Amino acid sequence: MKVLAIVGSPRPVGNTSVLVDRALEEISVAGIETEKILLGQKRIHPCQGHDDCHSIASCHLHDDIT
Repeated sequence: MKVLAIVGSPRPVGNTSVLVDRALEEISVAGIETEKILLGQKRIHPCQGHDDCHSIASCHLHDDIT
């Protein structure tokens, strides 16, 4: 089993991130693998809304999501 925490705050050492770290520490003590993703450190472009995604092989945005 693995627990994935996704932090949406733009502050990598803010209160949310600190609280998530504390929770993940307790979970890892139980022997469960953990991972934390900080969305504020990811390069994510907004969808262009062209409605042709079904007709192209891959997204043209080229960010951390694709």
